[in-house]
Amino acid sequence: MKAILFPGQGSQVVGMGSEFFKNFDLVKKIFSEADDRLNFKISKIILEGPEEELKLTKNTQPAILIVSYSIFTVLKNEFNFSTNNIKYFAGHSLGEYSALLCANSLSLKDSLYLLYERGKSMQEAVPAGEGGMLAVLGCDIEDEDKENKSTYWFTRNKIDKILKVHDYLDSLPEIGKVLSFGSIIRVAEDLNKKELQSLEIAVLYSKIPSNIKKEIISPYISVENDEARISVRIKDSLEGLRRNDLIKQINKELNTKVGLGTEEFKLAGVVILFNNLLQSLFKSQILTLGVVMLGISAMFYILFRNSTLSLIGVAPNFIAAFFILGIIGLLEIPLDMMTITIAAITIGIAVDNSIHYIYRFREEFEKIKDYNQTVDRCHGTVGVAILNTSITIVFGFSILVLSNFIPTIYFGVFTGIAMLLALISVLTLLPKLILVLQPFGPETKI
Repeated sequence: MKAILFPGQGSQVVGMGSEFFKNFDLVKKIFSEADDRLNFKISKIILEGPEEELKLTKNTQPAILIVSYSIFTVLKNEFNFSTNNIKYFAGHSLGEYSALLCANSLSLKDSLYLLYERGKSMQEAVPAGEGGMLAVLGCDIEDEDKENKSTYWFTRNKIDKILKVHDYLDSLPEIGKVLSFGSIIRVAEDLNKKELQSLEIAVLYSKIPSNIKKEIISPYISVENDEARISVRIKDSLEGLRRNDLIKQINKELNTKVGLGTEEFKLAGVVILFNNLLQSLFKSQILTLGVVMLGISAMFYILFRNSTLSLIGVAPNFIAAFFILGIIGLLEIPLDMMTITIAAITIGIAVDNSIHYIYRFREEFEKIKDYNQTVDRCHGTVGVAILNTSITIVFGFSILVLSNFIPTIYFGVFTGIAMLLALISVLTLLPKLILVLQPFGPETKI
């Protein structure tokens, strides 16, 4: 477990942070912002004194915060100090405000205002030189954690981060409607005609009735799970939509453009699950077709005890399957749960035609020992049967064009086309390969 601890009142000294001020422009910027926010040169008091002015509580408290924040910012931005493994930001009394600021729970503007008013009130409450210190011990840390957790997302910095992600997603042409807690904040800001600060957001959240919180906040902020949710609708009807490429782009640009760490976000939902399923199907389809090809070749070898026939038998079926996949690709029709199965179904049904044709060819060839005559006989017998069964199958799948579901229509049309291609391949390519390769041995002329 790692923690960062910030100092409290009493650690001030004239000139503190001067080396950082001299060497880093971002420290100069922080000091300048502090001067502008407090409407006096607190930077001069910090760097030059006098000590009596610095010791005044109204000056001491914002001064220590400014220097603590400056040092932390330098470490983080100039020396690549990472807070990813830091579990706690803590401080001694006043240092708690520095911890909240560096943990992005408060803005610099709000922190300076709070500490100046706090210090001024403390200074005015007790005459100089009087009073003492009171420490409170035995606080229930778990209860404190619960309280902090419940307001974690309701700060300006966290809202700005949500809005940054919201605006990025909304800028993508593939994205339709984006909904987040930022949408609610923007409505509130439009009604108030100003940007809400951390204190206003926290007060607003605390005053909202629990039933309203459940309806308008809980869908976007999960206090229990410590997460903000942003809902996105993807334009599925958009021409040329590539879900997988879009998801990869969002994952990359949330990190590079928006500045979120890879551990700070996760894409989830039905679209992600559907895309992952499709990607798994694509990979398995390639593997499956390869395994099926080897399996059918082995089956042909077992049936006919001929290695040449085992290759000839699978060729028409796989040519038909690859042709139909090529047609789908040329027409730029996306593969989905329906269309991705067409190739496998085509091979499964069409392989029967090859078996019937080769089996009948072998029987006829043993009788007449002439390849050309055997082709004629096979076309007049088993060829007619193959033609009739294939046409029947084509018409059967074509009925699906009457569906109202587009993927089903695609499935019916392209499966029918695939069966026609398989029919043509079996009745043309298969006999041609047999004539050329002569797998049944030499002819015997009578």
